[in-house]
Amino acid sequence: MAPAAAQDRPVVALFVVENVPGDPWAHGLGRIGDSVSAELGLDFELVLSGRGRHEASQSMHDRLQSAARLDYAIVVNDRGVAAPALEEFDEAGVKTVLFNAPLTKEEEAALGAPGTKLPTWIAEIIPDDERAGYDLAKLLISQARAKKPEGELRVAGFAGSYLSTVSNARTAGLQRAVAESPDVELVQIVAARWLPEVAAEKFSLLTDRYGRIDIVWAANDGMALGVRHAASAAKQNVLIGGINWSDDAQEAIRRGELAVAMGGHEYDLAYALGLIAEDARGVQSTATRSRTVLVPMTAETIDDLTLFMDEALSDQNRAALTQATMAEVQASNDVPFSIGRLQKRMEIAP
Repeated sequence: MAPAAAQDRPVVALFVVENVPGDPWAHGLGRIGDSVSAELGLDFELVLSGRGRHEASQSMHDRLQSAARLDYAIVVNDRGVAAPALEEFDEAGVKTVLFNAPLTKEEEAALGAPGTKLPTWIAEIIPDDERAGYDLAKLLISQARAKKPEGELRVAGFAGSYLSTVSNARTAGLQRAVAESPDVELVQIVAARWLPEVAAEKFSLLTDRYGRIDIVWAANDGMALGVRHAASAAKQNVLIGGINWSDDAQEAIRRGELAVAMGGHEYDLAYALGLIAEDARGVQSTATRSRTVLVPMTAETIDDLTLFMDEALSDQNRAALTQATMAEVQASNDVPFSIGRLQKRMEIAP
């Protein structure tokens, strides 16, 4: 796809909360956005805000009120900011894609599906977080059972926030996996606010209360690593898994300190940008409500996955990444998008 002239390129802004300075998740999205949008003929902006709901909402309002052109907004439903943002962008005629976190049931009842009550809301690209939580739990149970063929396995779950749609979906997946496993007990799910230090403290409280814990399921890598630190300090042998593929989690997997992490969903941004590029060309996509799949990273898969991520955004592979993404956008929706699908199409291998 030939890049458009600068004055003709649609302007796309991704609005993301920066949870900590230099947040690797937010800036990783920025790198993917810069790489793919350049090939698609889009002008991409990463707009960061602080953690508070007011700060996140204000960053979108300020960008909308600025004199600079804005054609598309990619909105993450962090801190519950998406619903009012979708309405504000709709009033301004800016097209939107809801990204990474869904609306609540109440918000969905009020706003409907993309393209119904809000004409400029063209799509939502959301990871299947219930499936991610389920797959993480099943992998941890399988690995733990291989080490302990007999007897009951005891699982502790670490949620982010009870108000988070993402955390709630992931913990629902954990509960489904445990319900399918009669020899597994879920001792408790605790909210650790996504923070490693809170998870470490609560792990110590849980072991005081319940004694032996065989598996720790965490809704993000940070909490998983916090538990790993506490378990190591207490010399407890616990199988631990998380979600996000942070750099620290990857290092922990290589050292054998984490068993598995689900991730790759930052590449959903490439898919979202592909849909926007199609819309800008006047092609109406049928993928208005896409659920994407997270992929497990383990000691067995980490080398192939990290090689792909290292190479996919390089100058020599950027065009191939964009072509693979557009092939996914234009393909049937029968198979959900994932980084694994891109990996197969691009055939990057050692």
